Amino acid sequence: MYVTPMNASQPLVINNRPQRAASTIKLFILATAYAKVSRGQFNLDQHYTLQETDKVGGTGVLGGQAAGTILSYRDLLNDMITQSDNTATNIIINLVGGMPAVNAEIRQLGARDSQLNRKMMDTAKLTAGVDNVTSVQDVGHLLQRLYRHQLLSADADTQMLNILQRTQNHSKLPASLPATATVYNKTGEFGDYGVQNDAAIIADKKGAFVAVVMCQNGNEAAQISAMRQLGSALYRDLIVA
Repeated sequence: MYVTPMNASQPLVINNRPQRAASTIKLFILATAYAKVSRGQFNLDQHYTLQETDKVGGTGVLGGQAAGTILSYRDLLNDMITQSDNTATNIIINLVGGMPAVNAEIRQLGARDSQLNRKMMDTAKLTAGVDNVTSVQDVGHLLQRLYRHQLLSADADTQMLNILQRTQNHSKLPASLPATATVYNKTGEFGDYGVQNDAAIIADKKGAFVAVVMCQNGNEAAQISAMRQLGSALYRDLIVA
């Protein structure tokens, strides 16, 4: 767990270590794309034509779209985050230069425990014991810098926050929050390995905080229940109080 109010100098970090990232790794893929936008190496208004061979299973909607569907790079990034679309994610990985490009950007961001080692739904690599990893500290630090507009640039950070605010899965940390709370989050889940993750910025007019919880080898119902209780308690103690 990683928790920090935005105005705090020292976060609370418990059991930080590399863990299975599941879809939380998509935060670093998003940051890679926008880093390249900032350097003029990636054009969000460019278009991609969906191929049948692009389609993979798991979360998302592009797997059900017809081959030949035309999507802007902006659309692909939006689908990757808001719907956790695995097909969109794999396309973006290719468009930004592949896994080495993402991992180079991860290092540039100062994340030491994070690594993109496989594309989404690459079951052969999973069977061989290869998975994507990150840590609560890497993700928490990224979100804190993002909210403070200290990650890439004011414009790029604002655009990424706008995408994260449209994330559809609020079933974990934000589940019990009032409608007045603003949520920017990205979940990750992988039932086969008991993985339930949520990385969130939670804000309202009184303040904001970052909370990142990563669980693996556990019981899904217990994990989600605990995250819901934690999100509610943190909101009460760090913002309402």
